Amino acid sequence: MSLAFLPEPQRVKELNGAFRVPRRTTIGISDERLYPLAGEVLSLLDASGASEAAICVPGVQDTASLRIVKGVRDGGYRLLVKQEGIVIEAATVRAASYGVQTLKQLLRQSKRGVVPAVSIEDWPDLANRGIYYDISRGRVPRFEQLVCMADCLADYKINQLQLYVEHTFRFRRHPAIGKGASPLTAEDVLNLDDFCGHRHIELVPSFASFGHMANILGLPQCREMAEDWGVNKYLAPDAKGLPYLKKLRAWTLSPARPGTYDFLESLYDEFVPLFRSRQFNVCCDETWDLGLGQSYPLCRKKGKGRVYLDHILRLRNLAAKYGKTIMFWGDIIRRHPELVAQIPDDVTVLDWNYDAHHAFGSIRDFKRAGLPFYACPGTSSWCAIFPRLHEAEANIAGFAAAGKRNGAAGLLT
Repeated sequence: MSLAFLPEPQRVKELNGAFRVPRRTTIGISDERLYPLAGEVLSLLDASGASEAAICVPGVQDTASLRIVKGVRDGGYRLLVKQEGIVIEAATVRAASYGVQTLKQLLRQSKRGVVPAVSIEDWPDLANRGIYYDISRGRVPRFEQLVCMADCLADYKINQLQLYVEHTFRFRRHPAIGKGASPLTAEDVLNLDDFCGHRHIELVPSFASFGHMANILGLPQCREMAEDWGVNKYLAPDAKGLPYLKKLRAWTLSPARPGTYDFLESLYDEFVPLFRSRQFNVCCDETWDLGLGQSYPLCRKKGKGRVYLDHILRLRNLAAKYGKTIMFWGDIIRRHPELVAQIPDDVTVLDWNYDAHHAFGSIRDFKRAGLPFYACPGTSSWCAIFPRLHEAEANIAGFAAAGKRNGAAGLLT
């Protein structure tokens, strides 16, 4: 038979024969950390007789065995199906879970109780493989739907999930934020984080912290912190000649406003500690009106790029309070290449562009600066009934290849 897997393993060799699942099945494990995976394998094999998990011992034949071993590539596993049984070997429990997901796909292509003999060796091209899901523009998914999504992502070896949050979290200190928007609660996040952890997915907090803040800054009690004071007011002489500003209102948080960072800290205090991840995406993309309103004098004095980077550094210090390192979108800092070298090497840059014909190789700019970076393509599904697949396929493939070639820390789609 011709086998198909998603994602495609690095090496697949179909062997002669097959393994017939016995009525009584025993899953051998090398230590207790693999016990939850053993239960998953038992469920997959669906034997009609007695089933159990036990510690692997020499000379005893198990239906399947899960083993933590040395000599396997980082994040990789080996899956071997022979007439005698099934063996999955990996260096970590997480990597072993990837072997189980491949076994699941193999069983879907097999007759019940008969597993074709095969040898699979697999490892990831990119250590972090994430999905970025917008829950701030449109309907906010219910907790049950987010769990269903995470379960599906785990099947395909996605190991990071970020939910894009502007106002769709319920803040107790600021109850007006997200009112009427069906925001997620702290309990939702804690439960989702726990579920993701069991499925070997890192749930990374993500919160708009500079641009894209109209849903918060548009509130009467928050308008004064907006770059345009929330009323489309600008100080820069050339602002009247910028037609795009007419569409913006309360868009960017002003770094020149007293109390800006106290306000952000009050939001972070309720949100960031809910996540076990040691990373925090502070976003900070598309600050279209920075330097045109409240921060106009400051940007004239220091330069707009310097003001932007200083904001990133302030957020880095705030995140450290919670034991987090930050990541941020790289579109604005690209306009100030002279400042890239001043970004601390514990800050991750998220390099994004959604064009099919983007110059993907430019991602090497962050590599040269010695920074950790992600390649970040998109599905081109915004402002559309159905994704623009020709754009999405070219964009994802281009960024994935460039990320692998240049040593990206991950791919965040």
